[in-house]
Amino acid sequence: MNFGEMQSGVRTRLDESTAVFWSDQDIKDALNEGLFELSDATEWYERMATIPLWSTRSYLDLRCILPDTFLGPKRMINNQTGKWLVPSSVKTQDHRAAQWEKTSAEPEEFFTRGLWWMGFYPKPPNDLGSARMYFSALPPLMDDDTDEPELPEEYHMGIICYAVYDLLAQDAETEKALMWWAEYVQYETKLRDYVETRITRDKVGRLG
Repeated sequence: MNFGEMQSGVRTRLDESTAVFWSDQDIKDALNEGLFELSDATEWYERMATIPLWSTRSYLDLRCILPDTFLGPKRMINNQTGKWLVPSSVKTQDHRAAQWEKTSAEPEEFFTRGLWWMGFYPKPPNDLGSARMYFSALPPLMDDDTDEPELPEEYHMGIICYAVYDLLAQDAETEKALMWWAEYVQYETKLRDYVETRITRDKVGRLG
């Protein structure tokens, strides 16, 4: 389902065939808000990027390095050693030694600090290395009517449900809005279950 079809779907459910009460931009904004809400809740949108390992920096600001809006790290491999880095935490490092940030060698662990900062242990020995990181992110905004979310089409209706909920809530139609919110939550739950199990089993289609 593309962006244009989603807009028509929202107007149908609002029983408004033309822009009488809600403008086209209102509906577009609500749909993109729904896409972001669904993506943030389920982390279905996964990307890969090569990030530098610099000996002169204890932490990297991922906002300056990654091409997408970062949500959370998934997996990371040290390109020099070919080994997967172990997820860790600042608390784990603090229990290791008082001056752990000065230990220099090929990184074996990675951790985040705050929302955007990523660190490594040990600290990279030089500025020549890199790591391949897989991470969840927010997808790009839908803009053109032909734009289509990359998630499986059976979950597109969840974005429409959220948009209808959002617009009705803005209009103080609380009871109607909550009905559509409940519909949206069902899609969110199903998509989260799909994301959590898609690595362990193939998607199997069936007739009927």
